[in-house]
Amino acid sequence: MKYYLESMGCQMNTADSQHLASELEKLGHRATATLQEADIMVVNTCVVRQSAEDKAFSRLGEFNVLKQENPERIIAVMGCLVGVRMRFACVSVCLMLTCSCHPAIRSRWSNFCTAA
Repeated sequence: MKYYLESMGCQMNTADSQHLASELEKLGHRATATLQEADIMVVNTCVVRQSAEDKAFSRLGEFNVLKQENPERIIAVMGCLVGVRMRFACVSVCLMLTCSCHPAIRSRWSNFCTAA
């Protein structure tokens, strides 16, 4: 599977995104720079300001359009936005990751992909 990973915000998000990318690679997934080619779409969010939260939800809306075109696609959200779950009703989020640096991320992701 190909994954697209977009990181918004701080240096911690960049580090978490790099760690998640490494774990996805270990599971046999490959990165793509093109969102349209992705089977897995991940956004690592920062919502320190309202404009950042709006940008994250806008991007998730774009992901959602692609998921509607191909329901097999996986949308995953990580970072600050995970705590703002009440607004996810408009987006088909498959997986929320509280912290990609968690040691169990590989098994959690692997179990999710196997069940999906």
